[in-house]
Amino acid sequence: MMTSLLSPPPFLYVPRNEKHINGKKKKKGPNSVKKFPILYFLAGLTSNEDNFMIKAGAQRCASEWGLALVTPDTSPRGAKIEGEDKDWDFGVGAGFYVNATKQPWQQHYQMYDYVTKELPNLIATQMYSFTDDDIKQVKQEYLPLDTNNVGGTWIYF
Repeated sequence: MMTSLLSPPPFLYVPRNEKHINGKKKKKGPNSVKKFPILYFLAGLTSNEDNFMIKAGAQRCASEWGLALVTPDTSPRGAKIEGEDKDWDFGVGAGFYVNATKQPWQQHYQMYDYVTKELPNLIATQMYSFTDDDIKQVKQEYLPLDTNNVGGTWIYF
């Protein structure tokens, strides 16, 4: 089973076209559509996908800089593996973005694949099919990846 089938959908923020981007008012019209690069933010241990959006005011900065934001959950939810929610630093909510190699974790805890393959594919295919013009503006050429406790990196696809 894929990780995303157990995880809630990621939070997605896309700046609106008519807002100011980098201090310049954008023009309206058919040629004014801007595609935004996506910043994926991975929450770490003791935090969740809401922290970046709510506590850091990320939407304001993303709007100013012209970035779309994606904040996936830290782990699958509802796998019903014995002990997965027993400790705060392991299992549900722990934020380890690796693929588990041993059962019973291996079936659902494939977070590296979820973040680097499954989620970008979900954004590119499912989000683009929505009628919302903002979602259609997201660009998948490069995916900046940042975290709040293990440093950031850039992933190019």
